[in-house]
Amino acid sequence: MSPQKLGAAKTIDTSRRGHRPAIQIQQFSAQTTDYPIDINRGNKLSGIMLFAQSGAAGTATTATGKLASNLALLKLNLKVNGQTDIKVTDFKNLQAENRTKYGIVAPMASNVSVLDGIAHLNLLAREDISTALDVSAPLVDNVQLFVDTNTASNVSYTNPVQATIMTEEVVLPRS
Repeated sequence: MSPQKLGAAKTIDTSRRGHRPAIQIQQFSAQTTDYPIDINRGNKLSGIMLFAQSGAAGTATTATGKLASNLALLKLNLKVNGQTDIKVTDFKNLQAENRTKYGIVAPMASNVSVLDGIAHLNLLAREDISTALDVSAPLVDNVQLFVDTNTASNVSYTNPVQATIMTEEVVLPRS
């Protein structure tokens, strides 16, 4: 990316610093326990956004059939170097935290809410970007999000259950 001009005096080189999102999709064809999903490392991690979809069979109205689901993912455990727990929670509790923290009002209409399937794992303390989780080498060898998925009696696996994961990284300027 080339530098961006901000007014007459400031130029920011967006190729060397900033906030970089990375997106990955993980599919599950059956219930899992502690399934490890590798998360980017090398910078500072400020958060992880999750979007869960059921594996329901498609219909004429849903096209692909995958619907946003609060039931697909259960326990979430973010670990560094395979042993240090950074955050352990479950999907519904994380959604409740999001409603409180961000002041989200998402009423249910026909058993559907705009928050269905969405949760944000915030890794900043006091909303301070300098507190982002340092996942750079040589401090960190791996960062993984361990996920439990629900039973087939609670969520459809006709098509794979899908979790879209967006990591939010803070990229520091090179010296």
